[in-house]
Amino acid sequence: MEKRARLPGRFAEIYPKVREYVQKRCFGVVIELDDASVRRALNHSGLLDAVAGLFARVIGQLTVEATPVKLLGEPYRLSDTSKFTWRRMTVTAQKTIFNVVACYNSFEADFGQFLDDCDDIDRFAALAEWFTHFHVQYLAGSGAVRLYYPDFVAAQATQAGPVYWIIETKGREFDDTDTKAKHMTRWCEEVSQESGERWRYIKVSQATFQDFGLW
Repeated sequence: MEKRARLPGRFAEIYPKVREYVQKRCFGVVIELDDASVRRALNHSGLLDAVAGLFARVIGQLTVEATPVKLLGEPYRLSDTSKFTWRRMTVTAQKTIFNVVACYNSFEADFGQFLDDCDDIDRFAALAEWFTHFHVQYLAGSGAVRLYYPDFVAAQATQAGPVYWIIETKGREFDDTDTKAKHMTRWCEEVSQESGERWRYIKVSQATFQDFGLW
């Protein structure tokens, strides 16, 4: 429980709450925890994991505070990224600041080529997870604070001026996909207010990309 909730050393505070919940609320009726048969029934890994997950999520929601995005120090520049070795797929492109587009799968490779061919895209880059260090924090469904690394950033030329896109290419949907999108959308809105630039977030599903014949 302490590990799932990211609250080490707080057993004395958490245990009474867990005990009260299991005894009075978990099953819709009050149960006798000292009964041997009840204790055997409660000693089930699936039940224990479900209760731990519930408390971890609630504790995470109560203890994590969303703070406004503030721009501090020098601008973050992808051109300052240290050299790194990439052993997966790559695509050669003219509009990326890197020598190649680092891709995890064929969908990302196809999308990188698509961006390179778009007339209104001035420049773009694959963010390559921790290698470029760009990420936002988000509260996962488990209650833990995790890091979200989106896939691409692109600068689009429009009549009203440039628009900067944070792009997630998505094949499979996972439990935290919508949560990541929510936090990234908020980040773009607040950075736009702080910087006076226009930042947007978009999730491009593989099915949509293929259905519209974009590649």
